[in-house]
Amino acid sequence: ATYPVQQHNIYSSTTLNYTKTFNNKHNVDALIGWDIDDRRKEYVLATASGYPHDKLPESINASTPLEGFSYYTEDHLLSLLSRVNYDYDNKYYFSANYRRDGSSRLGANNRWANFWSVSAAWRMTQEKFMENVSFINDLKIRASYGINGTLPNDLYGHLSLYGYGYNYQTIAGSAPASVPNPDLSWETTRDAGVGFDLDMFNNKFSLVFDYYNRKTTDMLLAVQLPKSTGNINTMYSNVGSMKNWGIEISATYREQIGDVKLTVSPNFSLYRNEITSLGSNASLAGGAVAGGSNVTMTMVGQPVAQFWGYKTDGLFRSDAEAANYVNSKGERLQPSASAGDLKYVDMNGDGQITDDDKTIIGSSLPNCSFGLNITAEYKGFDFSMLWQGDFGNQIYNNWKTELMGGYAAKNQMTDMNNRFRAEDVTFTTAGGEKITLPANVNTDIPRAVLNDPNGNHTKASDYFIENGSYFRCNRITLGYTFDKSLISKAHIESLRLYLGVKNPFTITGYSMFDPQVPNNGSTLNRGVDGAYYYSTSDTYWVNREFFAGLQLTF
Repeated sequence: ATYPVQQHNIYSSTTLNYTKTFNNKHNVDALIGWDIDDRRKEYVLATASGYPHDKLPESINASTPLEGFSYYTEDHLLSLLSRVNYDYDNKYYFSANYRRDGSSRLGANNRWANFWSVSAAWRMTQEKFMENVSFINDLKIRASYGINGTLPNDLYGHLSLYGYGYNYQTIAGSAPASVPNPDLSWETTRDAGVGFDLDMFNNKFSLVFDYYNRKTTDMLLAVQLPKSTGNINTMYSNVGSMKNWGIEISATYREQIGDVKLTVSPNFSLYRNEITSLGSNASLAGGAVAGGSNVTMTMVGQPVAQFWGYKTDGLFRSDAEAANYVNSKGERLQPSASAGDLKYVDMNGDGQITDDDKTIIGSSLPNCSFGLNITAEYKGFDFSMLWQGDFGNQIYNNWKTELMGGYAAKNQMTDMNNRFRAEDVTFTTAGGEKITLPANVNTDIPRAVLNDPNGNHTKASDYFIENGSYFRCNRITLGYTFDKSLISKAHIESLRLYLGVKNPFTITGYSMFDPQVPNNGSTLNRGVDGAYYYSTSDTYWVNREFFAGLQLTF
């Protein structure tokens, strides 16, 4: 096989700086310049068989060529930039930035855009009225306002691309693989914020507070096209706007007790999100899972990517209960339901269970997030722990489709032992062992049945929603630094040995592997776990890792 890859990356930054102090109090720092980011990549793959020797791996030496493939990409970004910083007597601060950016990822109609920001700060502790406030060492109040831009991940979302492999018998063919969007433009975010930095008690205690308010317009999203277009792929589009606001607080406390130095740094944040416009779209479906369902919905007036499906009202405890779930005409709402099946709620009251009964069943956005960093030092020893967690969010656990469905060819979760059974079940294993499972009607886990006629494990519902809150220990490290008197004779300036573990444990009620759900980078797929059972793109969970090492300086 042959895998030649050619990469051509050029990054150039050219700036002109001006710095000047006037009357020992007025400080000015100005900059103008430009940045060039040019990336090109060419990849060629050739495979063959029948090599005469493993020392001759070039495909030209093979007797039978098998496959050939190549692709070429380009990505260009040009930025013109400027900045002015000013402060008066280390007391009043002002900064202004302006840049103009152009990218090859966007349509010719909207390739260039202007972005700018201004900020100001006031160091109150430099004022005379703060001179007698001895317990405050430093206090700075900050404010900022600006507009910045975001590019799509797709390099060619504005162009019509053709795919290969659409062959007719022995004649090679190609077909459109994407729909062009020549008006694709920058996603723009207006960002306003205020905050303060505070140091107190001889710098033993520090506090940083920030409030931000952001408005994003021309959002870049990969929108699923209607099947009537003849294209099943998504298309990058600028759709609508949303607003975000939040609070971030971080604190640090430092203390020394004898030979022990202790530092504790907690942080807290909360974040709120609301879609304010979707342009001509009434809603945007996302979270595609195996079977073709979409389990998230983005709508005006709601946070992005809310979980979408049927509300349930427990299980039918008997066949009679399922048969008596009827509308005003006496018609069954769930004709295929039996004892042990999920009972879906008729949300709109029209006497039938349809897609119109789907509603918001959860959110992947946490109510708040919390972190904690602890470090301690004692003589030559050092110890640190890092914690992080989200609270108040949900996860759509689509693994239940396969791992709770009773499929013999796949592993099953241990919760299957607690599934609904209307009567005792006796079976004989392949080894001849006879096993009896007792009846179990006091459970919230639906029955396992061939072909799942009620759709317990295929219809999107709150049965798949789980509490996604977690508090994770990200890292624990223990180290020892040798005293210089012990290592100086070996001409060693410093020597530190350390060992530790990453992700040793997580406190969570979530039933699957990782509450930090991977979603392949898509906003509309946020919080959907196990979308596809055999997927290799969205199942990279956080691993536990043990490490050790040394830091040596001569």
